[in-house]
This record gives sequence, structure tokens and C-alpha cells, in this order.
Amino acid sequence: MLGCAFAYLVCGIITADLARSASSVHARSLWRLAGWAISAVVFGSQLIIENRKVRGDPLRIALHSAAAVALGAFLLAAPGP
Repeated sequence: MLGCAFAYLVCGIITADLARSASSVHARSLWRLAGWAISAVVFGSQLIIENRKVRGDPLRIALHSAAAVALGAFLLAAPGP
């Protein structure tokens, strides 16, 4: 769970920095879309890993995945603008 939260944090910081330094609005939008896509891959990977680890208990899979997303979002938002 902590690894995925860290992955969300790193993905958000890197793609936000790349979007901030983009030369056009279109490039900025592409970097933001790339950040969303990378986060979706991390989320899907986490669901697969949790499914194998927990052996198919949907409630625990959902709780672990939601906790990792929430922690990643908190770590990303905590420093502020």
C-alpha cells in the first residue's frame, strides 16, 4: 500500500513539473493526461497485486486500494501550492 501511495506522489510531482514547464497549452494538457494515465496503471496494478495477496476478498482489496489513493493524494496536497 505504501509503495503505491509513493508511486502516486512521484507521478503527481513529476507530471505536474513537466506540465508547468510545457511550452504550450496543448503540451500542458498532454502532460496532465499522462499523469492521469500513469495513475490509472498504478491503480490497476495495485488491484491485481492486492487480489493475489488477499486472495479475492473484495472488501479488503477495496479498503487497501482506497487507502493508498487517499494517502497518495494527501501527500501530494500536503505541501500546498
